[in-house]
Amino acid sequence: MSEMIINKIILVFIALFAILPVKAKSKELLRHHVIIAVDKAGCDGWIGNVEVGQKVYKLLQKTYVPGLKTKRHYFEEGDYVSVVGFRLNANQNDMNVFVMPMKGSKGKLAYQQYSDDQLKILMTKRWQDTILQPYNAGSNGFSLVSVAKEYALAALKSEGQQVERTFLVMVTDRHYNGNNFYDEMKAFEIKQADLGIDKPLTSQDIFKRCYEVEQYYYSRYISTDYVWADNVYSPKGYVELYEYVPLQRNFTLSAAVSYPTHLKAKRKRNGDYSVELPLAWRGGNQYTFKHMEVFPNDTGKVLYNSSVGSITLDTLKDTILTFDIPSDKSARCIQLRAWLGLVDGFYNATLMSPEEDSPIELGREGLNTIIPIEYEEDATVLGVPVYGFMWPPFVNNQQTAALIWKVFLWMLFIGWLIWMAYKMAHQEYYKPRADEFSVENKER
Repeated sequence: MSEMIINKIILVFIALFAILPVKAKSKELLRHHVIIAVDKAGCDGWIGNVEVGQKVYKLLQKTYVPGLKTKRHYFEEGDYVSVVGFRLNANQNDMNVFVMPMKGSKGKLAYQQYSDDQLKILMTKRWQDTILQPYNAGSNGFSLVSVAKEYALAALKSEGQQVERTFLVMVTDRHYNGNNFYDEMKAFEIKQADLGIDKPLTSQDIFKRCYEVEQYYYSRYISTDYVWADNVYSPKGYVELYEYVPLQRNFTLSAAVSYPTHLKAKRKRNGDYSVELPLAWRGGNQYTFKHMEVFPNDTGKVLYNSSVGSITLDTLKDTILTFDIPSDKSARCIQLRAWLGLVDGFYNATLMSPEEDSPIELGREGLNTIIPIEYEEDATVLGVPVYGFMWPPFVNNQQTAALIWKVFLWMLFIGWLIWMAYKMAHQEYYKPRADEFSVENKER
């Protein structure tokens, strides 16, 4: 086959691909952070069983995610995974070692990003070595299961990572050392007293930390699976799935961004309208500004898809945005869509998103804000609208143009009054000249 024929075939293929419709890039799914918390107090007899890791892996491959309209696994490529253990020895008085990230090939297993194959290897071949590694060696271990959910989140402070949803997979024997938090604290205090601890860890300190977390998040229970670990008669443990739900349902964008409650559209010389929108950051240390889109909205209702003509802001200081609106007054409002980081002081990884798939508890409705537009009425002079061709040069405001016309007409009117007064004060009489008449004598 000659080179000319080959070139023609290549050109044909290029032409075919050129006429094929180009598929738009699909919307990127929201990023998840999956925290796997393993109970290290008295569970080593079964927790390293391969069945446990397999159950965790299968759980993360499920497609049902509460509150999400589209199909999405709990873990997908690009998501973050953290593996932590929780255990406190009765002779310790430092809760900072209660929950600690496990160690992997890349160091601490915190905010690691895996492909599906890499996660599967971690959950099967490397599960036993990872989970059974030494952790807070010592006797009298306490799991403090009732506070593990709060401390697992507080132990993973972000170093720049941003996620929209955070899930917790807890592997535990549910040995609470009592029925609730208070029973566990009582048992823990008794054990410390028996050991003669000089500075025992108080329940008030633990409760204070939990309260700090609970001010921003609550742990929503999703499901439970059982771990049999070769035990035919009863389960040895449980794989529990929770979601850390941010308490931002009633968030309003005005808490972080200063903007007017309504806008005034001013008519331009060509008949179109112009709207100025002043914006300023006021989020302080509670939020971080990530991204914002601002665009005219023709419907008056919140739109969850960005407009093609939107103005994009990656930083926000004192800013004034200007929008041109056609003479048909099609835009009913200006919409703001903001992405903000939630600064809670201990986790700092939550990204508040206005996307429709983002949970409503994450402030989605407040992050989508519409500002109504009020159009100014046409300025008139003696009942006649001031059209663009009537605007004097260098005038860009119809009210100014109308004022100039009114002043001009008033000046004409006043000038006419002055002229009339002058004419009335100086009346002229007819005086004939001598050559205009003669005296004739007529005889009778």
